[in-house]
Amino acid sequence: MKNLIPVLLVLFSYPALTQMDTVLYENFQTNTVESMNDNATDQSVWANVDQDGLPSILGTDVSKRWYWGEFFHSPLDSVTGETNYVAISISYLEGFLPGNRNWIVLPEIEVTDDSYELSWRSAPDQLPRYMDGYTVLISTTDRFSDSFDETLFKAASMESISGDGQSTDFSNFVFTDGYIHADGGTLEEYVLLGDGTINY
Repeated sequence: MKNLIPVLLVLFSYPALTQMDTVLYENFQTNTVESMNDNATDQSVWANVDQDGLPSILGTDVSKRWYWGEFFHSPLDSVTGETNYVAISISYLEGFLPGNRNWIVLPEIEVTDDSYELSWRSAPDQLPRYMDGYTVLISTTDRFSDSFDETLFKAASMESISGDGQSTDFSNFVFTDGYIHADGGTLEEYVLLGDGTINY
């Protein structure tokens, strides 16, 4: 799939009486991705793991895993005028190879009851064509990939083109199981269609 998946915000919090206490927050406005550990054994720090080892279409070492950059469609925040930075994973691999497996692993967090909330924002580079998916997983033991055995959320990806591949009509595409970004294209405030002739 020809896609970038930036994670714009990671927020892990729990309510304390009537207020919200934040346990962990990252908005990627500074390059925290570069300092992330590349192995997942140290549970006290963020990890950025390139499990597949395959080169992206950009052909750079940094683009083989999650990296930091400007948000591709709206680099300037319309309210603050500041540049929006994000964590990016490119799944469009050299030679159209399948199998992109990039992980961002949060530090270990003790969750003591069901009042904790995990929230984030994400956006694919294109939709509906080549729309990529991702999964949010949890481990209750360690940070090795096989230990993440509980799925909290799954975003769908485009599986095939069933009609006009240049159309922005979602009915021309087949998707895997999971949430389809912008609620299947129905939330216009989240869909940027450019000039309407290609799928952004």
